[in-house]
Amino acid sequence: MSLNLKNVSGVNIKLKILIINIVIKDYITELIKTRDTLIENYKFNRILMRKTIQRKIIKKLNENEKLINQAQDQLNTVKSKIELLKMLIVKSYNEQIEKLNKSSKRD
Repeated sequence: MSLNLKNVSGVNIKLKILIINIVIKDYITELIKTRDTLIENYKFNRILMRKTIQRKIIKKLNENEKLINQAQDQLNTVKSKIELLKMLIVKSYNEQIEKLNKSSKRD
């Protein structure tokens, strides 16, 4: 809008000022709408980012829990093997003691 204020009466100046005020008010209203939209977009993006981070954390926790469970299974397997070996060692030891006792009784 081009304002040419030369050779105009006081009424025309007041009308032009009124029009300028309306245009400024409309411009300010649009600025406020744009600001509000930007704020809402920012809030939405923060929520989206937070949810994305939470999903990544939950995924990583689940992966770690799976690894812990696998390690626990392996540990249990090793413990079972150790128990079997202990039983075999005890059995073998008892057999050896028994043989020694029998041989010492014969002598």
